[in-house]
Amino acid sequence: MAIPGYDAPEKADKLIQDAKDLIAKYEAEGTPIPSAPVKEASAPKAHGDAKMQAESRLKAELAALDKPAEEAAPADTNTGDNQ
Repeated sequence: MAIPGYDAPEKADKLIQDAKDLIAKYEAEGTPIPSAPVKEASAPKAHGDAKMQAESRLKAELAALDKPAEEAAPADTNTGDNQ
């Protein structure tokens, strides 16, 4: 069996045998075999990576800045006929 980082098959086999021996030791002692911690489900995270989130916040801020400027400037409805 090839294990990444172990170029020599003998080293990989030794690692596998050490793991099997450790499991046998736990079983012989009656100790529960430790397992990797499981990450609990957390609140849903925002979609996209940090760059996409920053871009969307920037667009929202720019839109908020443009909105008052559009409301303050009256639309030019004068066609030039009223002189």
